[in-house]
Amino acid sequence: MAKKKQFLYLDANAIFPLVSIHEATDWMCEFRDDPDKVIVVSNLGQLEFISAVRKLCRDGAMTAEARDEVIAEYASLMERDDVQLAEARSEHYLLAEDIVESNPGIFPLDALHLAMALDFKDTPATAALITGDGRLRDAAAAYGRVMKVIDVHYCRCPGCGKMVRVSHAQAYSSMKCRSCGRECSPCKPRECEKYAME
Repeated sequence: MAKKKQFLYLDANAIFPLVSIHEATDWMCEFRDDPDKVIVVSNLGQLEFISAVRKLCRDGAMTAEARDEVIAEYASLMERDDVQLAEARSEHYLLAEDIVESNPGIFPLDALHLAMALDFKDTPATAALITGDGRLRDAAAAYGRVMKVIDVHYCRCPGCGKMVRVSHAQAYSSMKCRSCGRECSPCKPRECEKYAME
C-alpha cells in the first residue's frame, strides 16, 4: 500500500526560503524534496509573496535582477508535480469571517489563510500549516489548534514546551533551550517536526 502524502500549506513567509537564500532554506528544502509531502500555496499567498518581492525591490533592499530571479524561481517551484495552487473560494471567506468573529485578535488575511489551510485538515494524511508569521501561528492556536502548525523560525522545546527561536542557518548543530536548558539533537524537520505546535 502506498504511503499517504502529507499536505503542507505554506503562507507567503514560508515561500521565501524555497526560492531565495534564507535562514530556513536548507530546512524547507528538506520538506520540498520529501516524496511523501505535497506543498500547497494559495493564490492569496502567491499575491502576498509577489507583492513583497516587488516591494523589496522598490525599497532598494533587492536589485531588479535579484527580484526577477526570485520570481522565476517561484514560477519554477509552482511547475512541480508535488506543488498545488489552492484557490480562495466563497466558503473560505465565510469561514474566515467566523474565525475573525470568534477571535477578534486575528487579522482578516491570517483568518483567510487559516480557512484555506483547514481544507487539508481532513485529508487521509496529516496536514500542516507552515508559516514564518507569528500572528498566523498564534491565530491557528487561538482557533483551537485544529491542525499542526510549523513555524520556520521557531520550534517547541520538548522539555518545557515553550516556543524557542532557532537559527536554521545552524540547523544541523544541537540547540539549547534558553528557558529550561534542555539540549536537543541536531535540528532536522523529520526529527523535530513532532515538537512543533499541534
